[in-house]
Amino acid sequence: MTRQAGPVLLALGIAGCATLPAPEQRLAAFEARAEMCAHWGGEYDYDAERAAQIRAGLREGRCDALDEDAAALKAAYRSNPAALARIDAAMAAFQ
Repeated sequence: MTRQAGPVLLALGIAGCATLPAPEQRLAAFEARAEMCAHWGGEYDYDAERAAQIRAGLREGRCDALDEDAAALKAAYRSNPAALARIDAAMAAFQ
């Protein structure tokens, strides 16, 4: 897989969420975003170009707001244990 294939495949996966019910779309998009943030957060910036790619990936994924967004989703799905478990699992992979 090329360096650029990951974000492209992620975008295709999120686009495929459009056929899911709205609550499922929100959860699937959040899970994909957390996975992307975990990916970029684990990358090494071995040169200036790579560091810029990593910063762009983190910015694109709004990774700095992931904790706050997880809290908002948890509030929205507080009565749905399965959804809460998915949010927690996504965040565990990110942390």
